[in-house]
Amino acid sequence: MSRPEYRYIKIIDMDNTTNYLKRSQKDYTLSFKLQVVKEVELGECSISFT
Repeated sequence: MSRPEYRYIKIIDMDNTTNYLKRSQKDYTLSFKLQVVKEVELGECSISFT
């Protein structure tokens, strides 16, 4: 069995503290995934790998 792939989402709070949230692809809804694809296709956001 393979390990799930995790992403770390950077969250900056109102008091400018930075936190990271560990998420797997299973945590996202289909509608959210489709919205991200649409924004990337329209050039409204880009994908970067770190």
